[in-house]
Amino acid sequence: MGRTRFITLVLFLSMILLTVSSPVFASHTDLAGTPKKKFNPRIYIRTDKPILSEMTAEEQYDFLVGAGVAIPAFVQSGISHTEFIASVIEGTEIYPNYDIALIDSTMLSFGAAIRDAVNAYYCREPLLSQFSEEEQLRILRDYGVDFPEKLWEQYRKLILTSVSYSERYNHTMDVINNPIGLDINEMVHAAVSAYYEDHPLALETLAYLHQSVLETHICGPIPLLDSDGQLCGWEEPYK
Repeated sequence: MGRTRFITLVLFLSMILLTVSSPVFASHTDLAGTPKKKFNPRIYIRTDKPILSEMTAEEQYDFLVGAGVAIPAFVQSGISHTEFIASVIEGTEIYPNYDIALIDSTMLSFGAAIRDAVNAYYCREPLLSQFSEEEQLRILRDYGVDFPEKLWEQYRKLILTSVSYSERYNHTMDVINNPIGLDINEMVHAAVSAYYEDHPLALETLAYLHQSVLETHICGPIPLLDSDGQLCGWEEPYK
């Protein structure tokens, strides 16, 4: 009986030590000297800067002012929106393309400005789909998407949707009984892939988006880690 208790105690202490030393529980200061791609990507902050979501409401507000974010008048007047600000900051830390699902145009713009400020603070390069529609179309042209001018407007929505879909799932959309749509999807997907090959910082930002796909189990999740526990690149999940 005594031997059994001793073995149980040893195992219990070993589990505690492994848990404490695990990178899953590392703080942002621990990660400052940690090479990228060497720890669980669910630790979504890799910086030695103070973590914005850990700041007080007053500090978060001061950060936004210092970052040049235009604070709506009704927020400045004392109406509390601390929960909104905190939620957008934390959401953006996890997912750089964090969606602000609001109808009110003022708060929608305010949320987008918060998101941009947070991404800039962490030195993240934006996703292609985060650029304006015109900028996305220009970049696609630069990366070889070439078809008659009338199709750019006729299939504008499909083109932009294909950009987001290619980012999210790393393959083309299924367009039933539409050869032109299929060709557009293939060209857009090739351009998106080439864009991220040329922009490694944006590719790393894309890993956060893939993490959200992985968590929601949509469309056959895109793995973030390869068999060696390393963060996958753009093509690796589909080789």
